[in-house]
Amino acid sequence: MESAHSSDNMNETKGLGKEEVNVSSNDVMNLRLIQREDDLYDKEPFHPIFTYQVFGDKEEIKGYTNLSINIYLTAASLRPYVNVIYSSKSKQADHILTPLKSLFKNGTLSL
Repeated sequence: MESAHSSDNMNETKGLGKEEVNVSSNDVMNLRLIQREDDLYDKEPFHPIFTYQVFGDKEEIKGYTNLSINIYLTAASLRPYVNVIYSSKSKQADHILTPLKSLFKNGTLSL
């Protein structure tokens, strides 16, 4: 997926001669509680304080540039809709959807 979205909190580290991009999973995850359609655009997202339960103790996601993980939760049922946006992805990039799916019951995650 292509996006003009950018993240100012990227760390770039070099390893094995290739540039690897690591981002804080706390910073790139955007959560919104949606009660009505206007909330999709009007409400400011909030960021989780901790994401180690999903992305490990370092709370890092590797291999993406300009990553944004948008999770919209309906207020009535808390049914999640996940939208992952990035401008580039390396072959060694971490899986994002697999750990997110483990948070929600089967059949409740919309992508």
